[in-house]
Amino acid sequence: MDSILTKVNVPGYRIDNADVHSPMFIAISLMPNGRRPGLPAFTPDHRYLLIPNEESDNVSILSLAKLSIIHTVELQAGSRPWQAKVLPSGQFAYVTNSRFQNTATASPRENSTVSLIDMNIGEVVKEIVVGAGPNGVTVDRKGQKGYVMNMRSNTVSVIDASAHEVVETLQVGDAPAFGKLTHDGKLLVVTNLGSSSLSLVDTDRMEVIQTVEVGIPKLNDSYPEWGEGDTTGVAISSENIAYVTNWRSHTIVILDLKTGCTTKFDSPIKHPFGVEIDSVVGVVVFTSGVEKAFAVFDIHDGKWLGVFPNNGTVFPGLESRMTTLNLWMTDPDNNRLTALLPRGLKGISEDWNRNMVTKFM
Repeated sequence: MDSILTKVNVPGYRIDNADVHSPMFIAISLMPNGRRPGLPAFTPDHRYLLIPNEESDNVSILSLAKLSIIHTVELQAGSRPWQAKVLPSGQFAYVTNSRFQNTATASPRENSTVSLIDMNIGEVVKEIVVGAGPNGVTVDRKGQKGYVMNMRSNTVSVIDASAHEVVETLQVGDAPAFGKLTHDGKLLVVTNLGSSSLSLVDTDRMEVIQTVEVGIPKLNDSYPEWGEGDTTGVAISSENIAYVTNWRSHTIVILDLKTGCTTKFDSPIKHPFGVEIDSVVGVVVFTSGVEKAFAVFDIHDGKWLGVFPNNGTVFPGLESRMTTLNLWMTDPDNNRLTALLPRGLKGISEDWNRNMVTKFM
């Protein structure tokens, strides 16, 4: 069943079928099969988007060309899938099965799995046993190793991406949430929600070489059911600069991974959760589901370029440098995927790589 495409008028612009180049906000319903979407992932060609759905225990596959769900991959009951990651070859995808049970304290402490999806047939072909409460997942650019952050066992599972088997288990901080690799794949930066720190992992030696305190540990307001802590998202530039969000203390940390120097400042949006980088445009995008907004930061000048709502009522202008980026976002409360398209529908396919995906939470 095709999803519902909603066109929303942007003040100052005329949007209709004949004017596909105008700035546009679209909302694509994931219902009836997809409920409460998690963290999506593009295929390497950016033509398809994999969307894990927590409450319906499945993965929706969206065609950007058709703007509709073309397939649904069913997972085991109770999986509560959270994040997807497509391997660089495009043949397989990993999906973390968090098994989250409404509160952090009630969630299982037993090992869970990562579902291996064969993209050619659109089915799960293997369950990879990892730690408890797998949350974030990332894969190196060569497609050799995958890294799964296990929030309930305080570990990172290292997967051999050719055999799709766990080959190492690393102890990190309290409640590791997400992880990102430097572009050369030699350093993994793990955000530890509970201990509000970063674990820096040498991927050659497979060991934690440094722990960096960046947030305020043990915070539990707001949303205590998600577990106490502060530090959530991380993104790393091609210059080995890490950008980190502290969700409960409302701060941003910039860490130079070459020198170890850190800078912390107040976030222009409360509860910054996710962070993504576009090195071509030279911007970092910080997102907040609580404020339903995103903030844009200039990598080169170190300045904020603006704060914008995520509903398309105000579009980023030229000064934000976001006019060449299509921002795709999951909206879990409304069971849908949304997108801000500054160049309209035609902008999706004019350059597939100009499509960026994030999550508001």
